[in-house]
Amino acid sequence: MAFALMPSKHFWPPWSMGLMPSGKQRCNGFSLLLYSSDNAMHKPLKNSLNLFYYSIFTLWNIAFLTVIYGFWLPWDGGRLIGAIASGELQQEMAISLLGFMVIPPICTGIGIWKFRTQPLELMRLFFGIEAPLFVLCTIRFFALRQLTPASSWLVGSVAIVIVAFAAERVTGYWGKTASRRATLLATVQTALHTLMIVMGIYAGLLLFLYVLPLAGFTVQFLWDWVVSGNIWQDLGRNLTWFWEDLQSGYFWEAIAVVFWTVLFMISVPVFFALPMSFALLYGDSGRRILRQFSQGYGRRRAMVVVLGTLALWFAVSGGLGQQPQGQAFALLDRDIANPGIRQVLLNQAPRIRKGLLNAYLSEYRYLGINSESSLLRIWYEEAFHLPRGVATVFQETHDLLLSPFLYSGERGDVERAAAAYASFFDTPIQKGEREAILKALTSTSNLDAANAGVLDIGRQKVLLKHQELTIEEQGDWADVELYEVYENQTFEVEEIFYSFSLPETAVLTGVWLGETADRGDRFPFQISPRGAAQAVYNSQVQRERPVDPALLEQVGPHQYRLRAFPILPRPSNWEQNAGQPAPPMHLWLTYRTLATDQGWPLPQVSEARNVFWTKDTERFHNGAAAASSDAWLAAYAPRGNSAPPQSHRAILNSYAVTAEPLKGEVVGDYRGKRLAIALDTSYSMAQQRAGLKAVLEELQAEGLGADQIDLYLSAAPGIEPRRVDGETLAQLGRSAFFGSLQLKTMVRQFDQLRRGQDYDALILLSDQGSYELADDSGDVPGLGMPIWAVHLGGYPIAYDDQILAAIQGSGGGSTDAISAALTRLATDAPGVQHLDGYRWQMASVADDPAQPLRPDQFAPLAARFLIHQLSRETDPTDPTQLDQLHNIATTTEIVTPYSSMIVLVNDEQRAMLRAAEAAEDRFERRVEDGSEILQAPPSVTGVTAVPEPGTWLAALLVTAWFVNQRRRLVR
Repeated sequence: MAFALMPSKHFWPPWSMGLMPSGKQRCNGFSLLLYSSDNAMHKPLKNSLNLFYYSIFTLWNIAFLTVIYGFWLPWDGGRLIGAIASGELQQEMAISLLGFMVIPPICTGIGIWKFRTQPLELMRLFFGIEAPLFVLCTIRFFALRQLTPASSWLVGSVAIVIVAFAAERVTGYWGKTASRRATLLATVQTALHTLMIVMGIYAGLLLFLYVLPLAGFTVQFLWDWVVSGNIWQDLGRNLTWFWEDLQSGYFWEAIAVVFWTVLFMISVPVFFALPMSFALLYGDSGRRILRQFSQGYGRRRAMVVVLGTLALWFAVSGGLGQQPQGQAFALLDRDIANPGIRQVLLNQAPRIRKGLLNAYLSEYRYLGINSESSLLRIWYEEAFHLPRGVATVFQETHDLLLSPFLYSGERGDVERAAAAYASFFDTPIQKGEREAILKALTSTSNLDAANAGVLDIGRQKVLLKHQELTIEEQGDWADVELYEVYENQTFEVEEIFYSFSLPETAVLTGVWLGETADRGDRFPFQISPRGAAQAVYNSQVQRERPVDPALLEQVGPHQYRLRAFPILPRPSNWEQNAGQPAPPMHLWLTYRTLATDQGWPLPQVSEARNVFWTKDTERFHNGAAAASSDAWLAAYAPRGNSAPPQSHRAILNSYAVTAEPLKGEVVGDYRGKRLAIALDTSYSMAQQRAGLKAVLEELQAEGLGADQIDLYLSAAPGIEPRRVDGETLAQLGRSAFFGSLQLKTMVRQFDQLRRGQDYDALILLSDQGSYELADDSGDVPGLGMPIWAVHLGGYPIAYDDQILAAIQGSGGGSTDAISAALTRLATDAPGVQHLDGYRWQMASVADDPAQPLRPDQFAPLAARFLIHQLSRETDPTDPTQLDQLHNIATTTEIVTPYSSMIVLVNDEQRAMLRAAEAAEDRFERRVEDGSEILQAPPSVTGVTAVPEPGTWLAALLVTAWFVNQRRRLVR
């Protein structure tokens, strides 16, 4: 074969050679001068090139289609489809995987239908359309995470360029006619092909940076393999295994290995050719369209389109490439003691929110941290033994090209963003940005934690399949049982979480778990100190070895928390019993309550995590079918009798507890009392301006003026709290509500500002707050006065134990209306409460020796009141004193702020509980912040390990291993 390579002014890829009338074909940087068609060497060379083109396209696609559609899909395809349909495989991952699977057969069909007699067009189809789309889907599936505006712009540009290239191959130039429509289309096509040249150079250079060291590793490995002589041993060993598989009846498994090997051997050189092919094919297509547009409309107009396209694309890229976290951190570093600065920050709140969220989700949005990117440098050092300085040039070039996918910050920014968000927006970032975080999680295959955290509020993971409400009425009180059956809708073990409320006089009397509806087989509860019960329960909430526990706690005057784990998962689509429902969990909860004018009070959920109900949830009330509802339970259940309120009496621990029905409305005189009001000025209180105004008007209507009320403005850290007068309160501006604040911080600040002045009560005027931001450190100072928490907009889901002890120990309480707090303040006294239509009173037996009335039935209700009253005389930090309160709860089997119910199912758990109950910290309950420790995907660009020379053969070995494992399982 005789031919010569000579320099050429044109830049053409070898596979774009078309037969020219003169017999001259252009190639990359050279002109391949072929002899004219009558030369004997011209036809063999042409045939050889055509055979090469056909071979690349045909062999790769046949191998891929055979492996995927001939072996993998028949073996696992049904389960894969089931996993996609059921949601086991997340939607974004499923779309990428489906693209990965359908692109080759579609392109194969187009090649057979359209270009089977045009080998050169097959190469353009393969390297210009099929391979780029295939690589794009593969990278999206295995590497890319949630796309940011900058990365979306770049990926979208590449996708548009691929489509434009395909359109040009099918339709050619769009400006062939002189019509206005053709002019517009030609302009659009020219702009797209200008972008095509840019994307071709970009993608080609980026891929080349990876291909070069990987090719070096591959050559090094192959050289060592051949020189060492291991190649012949390995080939012989594999041929032996292949023959043994054929003789053992594993024909299809052996053939699968052959096709996997062929696919891999072709894919490696194809991948190595991608940088050059991408750049040259797209550059050639762009140059061709630009030349035709210039010939038809003039070079000046062509230059305007080219420069305008480049200017617009780079301007948008530059604007989107500015990551927002740097500005957010800089704003929050300013001195917030200045009201003007606080107002500026409040005006910039949307920008701060965006920046902190980007920093918090950096591990889910970016491939790595720019400052820690080192993978390419290490590869070049190892592959070519380059000095670090030279290798760093390649790394820096790579980081510049990949900047939309790299995070511009530091490793500690995730924790820093979470802390800054909580301090500024007065709520945990996982709660305040739950939807955005969950969306980011679905962009990767990583699971969230097993525990039901704040991310799981409202998530539909565990179906409430069956609910029965049974009420046993006993005159003016009743025992209520709630029986529920749960069915997991996911493929992971889950926890359910209810935060609910009951009247302050109600008392929880039991909780059980069961694997069936048989009450005889259910696991019973036991009463345990709150800290010990929590510690044992939390130790069991893990996916690796799930064992049934349940925990029922009181976390406020009328707030409770119920947790149960594990709700077993649905069988995976990869398991033998795929398609079967998940094993159900059965739960029973009982409580005792007094009647009200509206009926029997039912638990009211304030927060449900993971669990959900639908119109198909089976509901029963006292054995009769009940209508479906959007609510967990109605507010009240109708009474079956009209028994009037009765007097009750019980004797517990040498104390007589009585409950006498109230006759008429309780009226107290509080106008002679001197009150202190501490106002919560945190960020979230800005939403309660209307409620705050109503409270001030109500106080004025009750005749409580400045001579009876002193106002204290509590403040977030970094801002000075102060005492103000009424006029100042009315003039509070927007900047007054800033930062995060806890109730016990408000008490501490008040104690410092009052300077020893006495009041009849302290009223903490706040909103629902953020229990999750509370801490376990620091005691609340004793004030010697009742503390009342008035919550605008609803009750919190829980209180931390320090503030709860301070409120109840002071003789105070919590309410959602200032009028209720004032009434209780005027009527309650030591040992006396007016609650839920009864006057509750405690006295020693010596002072009240009368016999108890219905003691057995009334004992749980009386014990709740007794423990509440005795807590006023108890040191909440002394476990010995708390044991006395716990003993009352254990005797009467009730839940209190100091005693929880826990369900255990095995001896190991019981031994753990005994040890925890003997510890000094048995009453030290931790704040359940609801924060989930997310399994962040690893950095792609910050890998410090050096790939072995056999990296490129690892895929083949892994494939063979999987086939071999399947063979063993069949055996």
